[in-house]
Amino acid sequence: MADIEFSIDDWSGVGQGTPEEVATRALLRVLVAGTCVTRHDNRWSQSVSDRVHVSLYPLAMWMASNWWRLGFEPSGPASSSSYDWRASHEMPAIGGGYLWPALRFEPDGEVVIVSSTPTPNSAIQPVHYLAHCEEPIERQRFQSACTALVETVLARLQSTGCADTALAQLWSEVCSERAAPEASRDRRFEALLHCDPDAVDAKAIAALNDLAKQSGLEAAAELAGALRSDQVPEQLAALIARSESSQATRGKWDPHAYPRAPRHGLPWKRGQQAASAVRDAWGLGRNPVPSREIEGRLELDPGTLSLDTSSSSSSESLPVSLAMRTGGSDISLLLRPRHPQAKRFLVARILGDLCAAPTTDRWHPATDLSTARQKYQRAFAAEFLCPIEGLRDLLDDDRSEDAILEVARHFDVSVKAVEHQIENHLDAGV
Repeated sequence: MADIEFSIDDWSGVGQGTPEEVATRALLRVLVAGTCVTRHDNRWSQSVSDRVHVSLYPLAMWMASNWWRLGFEPSGPASSSSYDWRASHEMPAIGGGYLWPALRFEPDGEVVIVSSTPTPNSAIQPVHYLAHCEEPIERQRFQSACTALVETVLARLQSTGCADTALAQLWSEVCSERAAPEASRDRRFEALLHCDPDAVDAKAIAALNDLAKQSGLEAAAELAGALRSDQVPEQLAALIARSESSQATRGKWDPHAYPRAPRHGLPWKRGQQAASAVRDAWGLGRNPVPSREIEGRLELDPGTLSLDTSSSSSSESLPVSLAMRTGGSDISLLLRPRHPQAKRFLVARILGDLCAAPTTDRWHPATDLSTARQKYQRAFAAEFLCPIEGLRDLLDDDRSEDAILEVARHFDVSVKAVEHQIENHLDAGV
């Protein structure tokens, strides 16, 4: 697994600013999987360097302030483009009068994806960062590197007579929360709800803790990111009520009849392998999966997957689609409005989650977030419904619009699903 390192050299302690800022001015070098993401072209000195002169105090404050969000808050179609999310996950937001590298930290529940892009070569800005990279860093490794930086800055402050700082107080609170399981869990839920510490109503956190006890901690955590922070109790109550109503789709799930998904490896790889195993167990070869086959295996009512509910308003209020294991082999499916192809893909995602989720999870949410669990689900559904080898047989080297459309019809999936399989596997050589 790749690593990240924050390296500090040559404390200068000169210039204007607050005592904390001045005391922690130094040269910073950041390495991500061996790539120096602080490498830059300095227009003023007319030189290229791996180290940039900044104050480490605002960086350490930003890391401590956003500790839980940097480690646990996922991105999604709306959140990752919002100012609030970017301010907590992108280093240029630190500001303070310094030009920071365009580093972005995107947690997915298992790793933190660290990406860097070159900054514009502008005549206005003297520093032009040069590096481009995108690497998954194990969350514990990422947090260890951040911890080392914060504690190095605190040691520097201590040695220069600036011990009593806002950073020292904030970091003490973070460390206390990390050491307390209940506080750590609550902070994780707040981050998953896209909020800062203490910014969520206590009733929302209590509702998620109750759900974790009843339906599994990982299920509650996965669901939290798709809920509205100001409507958590109401949305959970609506999901439970809908699962018990006639609007839920009833089915059966026998875990002993399915191979368990791999536990290690990249999410997309695990999803692909798990889907191949289920296809083999069903004897599908490289053939399409008929909707009636899925309905029969899960004991859904015939026609469930061919019914177009895309214009239905019956499930518009649902924040997510999910399966609930309600006792024994019984499952209750809550499916947001979908046309048949999208519904097939959605049910395949849920099937993949049932094969992989912790046995303690009784809820299996399918959301729009970019968590590792959702990445696994999407990879499972893609391979289960549109297997790579079957796709290769049909397409060969033909990437024409007509050929892709014909493959989509053959496997009864969307054109987009076929294009993603081609891009992610055939054209990528995977």
